[in-house]
Amino acid sequence: MEEASKQLGIDLSKATVAICGATGDIGSAVTRWLDAKTDVQELLLIARDQERLKELQGELGRGKIMGLTEALPLADVVVWVASMPRGVEIDPTTLKQPCLLIDGGYPKNLATKIQYPGVHVLNGGIVEHSLDIDWKIMKIVNMDVPARQLFACFAESMLLEFEKLYTNFSWGRNQITVDKMEQIGRVSVKHGFRPLLV
Repeated sequence: MEEASKQLGIDLSKATVAICGATGDIGSAVTRWLDAKTDVQELLLIARDQERLKELQGELGRGKIMGLTEALPLADVVVWVASMPRGVEIDPTTLKQPCLLIDGGYPKNLATKIQYPGVHVLNGGIVEHSLDIDWKIMKIVNMDVPARQLFACFAESMLLEFEKLYTNFSWGRNQITVDKMEQIGRVSVKHGFRPLLV
């Protein structure tokens, strides 16, 4: 998100970031990381469970709880880590331009649903290695560069093995901490992984 925002001219210190699925495992981790490690101006918290949203807002000491329809037009960056409810359509004409939309869900479908000038969709949850990996599985899931790209959870497993960290690391509810995100980020760079960019 940091690198892609720079490419698009979005200054995170002045940006509003909406997190769709803010109370889920990945959504709450992303929200905590944004709060602790970036200078994002405003966080918009979107999820179905209002009680858990209030708990997260209380923990952070900031963030606005909003509905999807009212939040999206305000956001410079949208981190989508929730399944899209049936019947929900995003009108790209209501989004800011430029707008960075990070599709952290699976299957990746926001890029096909939202094609509009100034709206840039980034496939989140996927990393790229600096070397080709001789495997076939990523062709099955239609990665753009299947010899180099893989799901971040696969990369995490590989990195834990490389570092001889024999732990489940992020398995289980609320186990993805900011410290663990920083740690896996450092070792991912060490072993030749990088995030995808716009």
